[in-house]
Parts: sequence; C-alpha cells; structure tokens
Amino acid sequence: MEFGPLDADAERARLSAALVEAMGDLDEGEAMAGILARFADRLAAASSRLRLAWLYLGDPRAPVIRPQYCAGPEQRYGESLSVDRSALMMRGPVRRALEEGQAVVQDIPPRLGPVARLLPGVTRWHRAAVNAGVFAVLALPFPLLHRSEWGLVTVYADHPAYFARVGLEPFLALARLVQVGLDRIALRESEQRNRADLERLRARDAATGLLNRAGLQERLGALLGEGGERIGLVQLDLDDFSELNADLGPGAGDEVLLEVAGRLRQLAPDAEVARLGADEFVVLFRNLPAALPAGHLAERCQAALARPLQVAGRGVSLSAAAGVTAVVTGDAAEDALTVLRHAGVALAGARRLGRGEHCLYGPHLESRVSSRHVLYAELRQGLRRGELQPWFQPQLALRGPQAGQVVGFEALLRWQHPRQGQVAPGRFMPEAEASPLIRDIGLQVLDATLTRLAAPDCAALTAGVNIGARHLLDERFIEDVTAALSRHPGVPPERLEIEVTETAAFADVGLAVRVLQRLRALGCRVALDDFGTGQASLTHLQDLPVTRLKIDRRFVSRLAASPREFAIVAGTLVTARGLGIETVAEGVEAAEEQALLTRLGCDVLQGFLLARPMPGEALGQWLASHRPDPALPAAPPQPGAVLPLLELDVRRAALRERLEALGGERPGGDGDGLAETVAALRADVRGASEGLEPGTGARLQGAAEAFTRATRGVLRAAAGGERRALAGALDELTAADGEWRRAAEAAYASLSCRSGRSSGRSSSASSASGGPGRA
Repeated sequence: MEFGPLDADAERARLSAALVEAMGDLDEGEAMAGILARFADRLAAASSRLRLAWLYLGDPRAPVIRPQYCAGPEQRYGESLSVDRSALMMRGPVRRALEEGQAVVQDIPPRLGPVARLLPGVTRWHRAAVNAGVFAVLALPFPLLHRSEWGLVTVYADHPAYFARVGLEPFLALARLVQVGLDRIALRESEQRNRADLERLRARDAATGLLNRAGLQERLGALLGEGGERIGLVQLDLDDFSELNADLGPGAGDEVLLEVAGRLRQLAPDAEVARLGADEFVVLFRNLPAALPAGHLAERCQAALARPLQVAGRGVSLSAAAGVTAVVTGDAAEDALTVLRHAGVALAGARRLGRGEHCLYGPHLESRVSSRHVLYAELRQGLRRGELQPWFQPQLALRGPQAGQVVGFEALLRWQHPRQGQVAPGRFMPEAEASPLIRDIGLQVLDATLTRLAAPDCAALTAGVNIGARHLLDERFIEDVTAALSRHPGVPPERLEIEVTETAAFADVGLAVRVLQRLRALGCRVALDDFGTGQASLTHLQDLPVTRLKIDRRFVSRLAASPREFAIVAGTLVTARGLGIETVAEGVEAAEEQALLTRLGCDVLQGFLLARPMPGEALGQWLASHRPDPALPAAPPQPGAVLPLLELDVRRAALRERLEALGGERPGGDGDGLAETVAALRADVRGASEGLEPGTGARLQGAAEAFTRATRGVLRAAAGGERRALAGALDELTAADGEWRRAAEAAYASLSCRSGRSSGRSSSASSASGGPGRA
C-alpha cells in the first residue's frame, strides 16, 4: 500500500504554528470542557495527515476508557472507540500508556499477520482503524497536579512512519499545554474554595465548626443589644487535654473535640457553643428563668462531658473546669468583651479549685487577676536585667552531602528568674506574647542569635528564630529584622530562618503571605513551625512562601508504632519534597524514630536524641566535641523504594504492642480482631518482598511467617486463659519480632546498596557530560 510522500519538516512547522495558537487559548476564566474541546480541535486541524485526535480525563484505572473530546475527519470513528482494560489479549497503545505512565507509539500494518488474526478482537479493531485511514497511533498520558486523575492525548495519523519521522516533541508540548490549562483551572477552583473557607473560618472554628472567639463576640454583642433576656455564659477548660492528646495522638484528640462539641450542642435547643482555644469551649444559654442558679449551668455542662467516651478503642474520661457568669441583656454597663472577661476570670477561679470544679463570677475574683499584672511587671524587669536569653538546640542533616553533620540550631527563649530559678516557657510565654513586651523580647532574641551565628564555630550554620501572631501584625517587624541584620554585617540573611507557627500564619493568611514574602525578599529563610497542629493542611503549603516545614513532635513521637502517624508523616514528607520544601522533624528522642525519618526522606532532625537546648557558651563546647554520624548515608534509598517496607515495619510494631497488651489483660480474650490484622500483614509482606533481591526477600518472608506463627500462639494462649502459656508465647513473639527487624534491616541495606550503585552511575554520567544542569 502506498502512503504518499511525508514532508516531516513541513509537518513540524504546522504543528509548531498550532502550538503557538494553542498558547493563546489558555483563558483564565474558561471552563475545563472548553479547554479540552478546543485543544482537540487544534490538534486535529494542525495537519491533513492527522485523522483523529481525542482526549480523556479521569481515573487511569477505570475498567473502560472512552474518548471524551474528539476532533478530526474520523471523529465518528473516535466516538466509537473504547478500551477495555480487562481484555487479556488486547494491550493497545492507550492501555499501555496509562499502565506505564509514558508515551506509547504503535504503527498499524496494512495487513495483519497470521498470529495476530487469531487474537480475540484484534481483527475487528484493525479493520476499523484501516477503514478510517489510521496507520499510526500516539498515546500521551500526563498527571494532573491538583487532582488524582490523569489526562490522555491520543493522536491518529495516516502514515505508519509519521511519529518516527516527525518526532514526538510537538505533541509533548501540546499535551503539556493541556496539562497547564487543566492545572490552572484546578488551581483557580482551589483558590475559590480557599477564599470561601477563609470567610467561613473568620467566625467559625475549622476543626469543630463551632463559633470561634470573633463569632461568639459578634453574637453576644447582638444579644446584649436586645432587652430583658437573662443569659448565661459557661466557659470550660478540659482537664489534662494536652496529655490526653499526646497519649492518644492528634487524630484521636480531634475525635474528642468533636464529641465534646456535639455533647455541648445538645444541652439546650437554643444554646450556642464556641471554641476559644485548643481545649476551651463556651456555652451561651438563653432565656434562663430568674430563679435558676447560674451554677446549675456549669453542672449540666460538666455532667454532659463526664459520660464515658470511646476513642481509638480506649475508654476516655473527661472532666473540665467551668467559669460561669449570668447577665440580663439590655444593661448598658455590660458589653460582649466585659461578659467574656467575667467568664474567663471565673474559669481562672475554677482552675485554682482543682479538676472538675466550677466557679461563679463575682467582684472578689477580680483581685486574682492582679497576679497577671505581677507577672507582666517581673517580665519587664527580667527583660531589662538580661534574665531572658535564648538557648540553642542543634539540628542534624539526615540526607545529602552534609548527612550526619550539624547544619543549624533553633533559638528557644529561657527565663532565669533570680528567685524562682528557670521559669518554664509555658508559664510566661502566653503572657509575653499577649503583651507589647514581645517586640522587645523578639529584638533581643534576634540580636543574641545573630551574634552567635557570627562566631567562628557557627560559620557554616543557620539559626531559626520563632515569631508569633503579634509580630506578623506589627508593621515594624520587617524593619526590626532589617535593622538586626544590618547590626551583624558578617551574617548573610540566608543564614537566618524565621519560624512562624501554623496558628499565627493562618489567623490571617493574606497578611502572613505579605509579611513572609518581604522576609524572603530580604534573603531570610521562612519555616512553618509545629505543622499539623493548627488549621493548615498539605494543600495550604502552596499559599505560603516557606522554605522549611517543621513536623510537630506529637506526630514524631508515635511514628514508629502508629500506622496513622506514619501515614501522616510520610504524606507530609512526600508533599513537601514535591513542592521543593525542606523538612525538619522536631522532638526526635529515639534512634528508631531517626532511622524511620531518614528512610522516609526527612532532611533534618532536631530533638533530645541529638541534644537538649543549651546556653550559647555551652553550644560552642558541644559543637567542638560533636562528631558526624557515619551511619547516615549521603545517598539513602529513594523514599518511594522503601516506603512499603517502612509501613510494614510500623504495622508490625503496632501489632506487637497490641499483642503484648494481652499479657496485662484478663486471660480469655479473643484479641479483638487481631487475627485478621495478622493475615493482612502477612499478605502484604509477600507483595513487598517481590521488589527485593531474592535472598533478602525470602529472608523477610520467612521472618514474617515466623512472626505470624508466634502471633497465633499468643492469641491461642490468650483465649485459653493460661498466664504461663501466654508468657511463653510472648517470649516466642519477642524472638520472632527480633528476627523480622534483622531481616528488615538487611532489606534496607540491600536497597541502600542498590541506590548507591544507581547514584554512582548517575554521577559518572554527569561527569561525562560536563556535570548536572538545571533549566
């Protein structure tokens, strides 16, 4: 069959012209359907040799793939196409491209060979393609940045050598434009959702949906402007919630908060509930009878919270201190701020009485508030006398050429009181951050930190300084940073890192972005501190110009034994790496945590495992005595390669923890579904072992089988109720667990060697071509 001459240069020129026209089609306001339809038209009209172009957007694993937008002379042929991913003998270019995630070109011969004619469905597919004048197919898949879906551009030509001679570059560029257009739409939709969320969050608490302080103040102000209604305000502070949250994990802590919110909402049909802080709630009662004692309101709230609660499979008991005030609306002497302050003063009185107590507001309580004024006065004197000084906690690189070396430190404020000794930050920092003193404290910390950075022993280090919401709101803050840097000309701005907490950053995102962008313009680094504890999510990271992400210690502390915390940390690290943001794990206290973080691809470690915070003079001695950790590889295995093994390791540790708990329970239990958990873990080990070298994979499978047998032994012994048998079974479990850990270490070592060989080949290739380049 004759196909006629093919002028490849002319084809490329026509396709390039279509590419230029397509670039002008990216209209900011256009809907997704319009972009896809017009791109299909552009592609089909670019050349008379192109018979059909179609696009698909959706799940690449869908059982049937059909064109969504077709264009070209053979549009009817395109609309009749469908790709059945379940067909065993039909792996055409579309299916292969989606499965392999890369471009696939397939030529279609004019006649089928004798073997191909025997395959089910091939003859019918070939006849339809030839009748449509199609003799070459190009399938181009691409991921979408802000979606879980994939896109696919498929082009059909009338010459079997078309794509080989014309090349793929024009089509790759067109596909990239489609991808950019779709990503811009997704980004615009995301920005619209974010704006709507921010409007809602202005008056609502993001975690519970309750009113926040601003919303409550607005609602209370409106009520007080009306006349003749008796209302009551109960402000509650959950007892020991921070310890409970640390014990159960932040996810379980959120469940507790939602349950508290739900119970308080049910107290009265017209009651309004607000969340003022991490563990503080306010219930606003309306239409109260004149004879009803105000203390009864607190008792109702406390009784609702005292009911048993199940969280993460554990029974939880809640109690709360409660402050109560009651007023009659329409009283000109009472405004919203005054009523809220009265409730807060009463709550402070309840806290002094002890757990689960309540206190009614009265003028006698006001004298207690004077203690805050005393603290403020002592803070001011301490600042003037130099009692407030930063201590420094070192940070260690976990990966890259500096792996194992100290790369910086964080400045942490300490107060050495002349009579009380060292005052815990939790006692004075809330008062300091709420007062005008915080600016002077910040200036002193900045100067002391830059002075330490200028010392010869810190010449290669960076330092982080924390700021709060008050700094972001202060118009003088950028001027203060600029002036501090000018006083230390020997310290480049890029060695100073400004750390801002989630709570401060997302209290006013627009303001935070403006301030942090100005810091970046100065050359300073910006870190988002305590990530995961506030209102932010992974999708919010693109809003802030941050260079570092600091993962809060409450996630790190349960990393090695909690699949939930493991998933949160792993997802955070993957997303940050994709956005080009460096990661720091805070509060690392165990070598096991360090090993997991290294294998997950975390960049920097900070915590007691490395060093406790220390004064400036002690830092110099510590740096002089510190030696790099030789166990940290400069090129650890890629996180994606080890992620399945790491997840299995954490699931194993969590399972062992639950099994060992059976030893402290009353014998005769059934293990609460542990048998199913063991079976699932065993099956997943088989899958993960397939990607390992044969000997290493077999060893890991064998260790998993032994662990499974030991687990079943523990479950049988627990069900039988014999403590001696259970103790022996737990000993066998400990031995099997140790063998699993050794097998896992061997697997990690094998992957590290493989990664090192790959890195070595890449380095040789870079050297041969003149070194790595970056567009």
